Amino acid sequence: MPASSAISRPLSRDQAFGTSPAPWEAAALLQYGGDRTLAHVIENEVLTATPGRAPALERRLLDLLTHPATTLAGKDFACRMLAIVGSEAAIPVLTLFLKDPATAHPARMALEGIGVAKTPEKPPQTLEGAPAAPARAPS
Repeated sequence: MPASSAISRPLSRDQAFGTSPAPWEAAALLQYGGDRTLAHVIENEVLTATPGRAPALERRLLDLLTHPATTLAGKDFACRMLAIVGSEAAIPVLTLFLKDPATAHPARMALEGIGVAKTPEKPPQTLEGAPAAPARAPS
């Protein structure tokens, strides 16, 4: 190898976070039953996120959720991830999705993960615009 060529070191996980838009673009275009390979990259980031990384992930997930090109499966995925890393900052955005029957259930699950819908004074069906929770089959 010539002495003038430099070998670059790989980026650390924190340095590499968010540098490739490919997983986020793929997540926006998810289809039910389709390839989820790149979505697993985001899911892994969420599941292994340090507390300091959670706000950046939450912002990206909220951007994904609100992007006009995001598919229903992509919104569902974003809500599932927000249930893990979401905070009170996500509540106003998620409550908007309660008004649409197609996104109400994923949004409700995200809010429950954040802890909003678990409070006795605000059960999921009384959050502004939320349709009633689906009835559960008797066990």
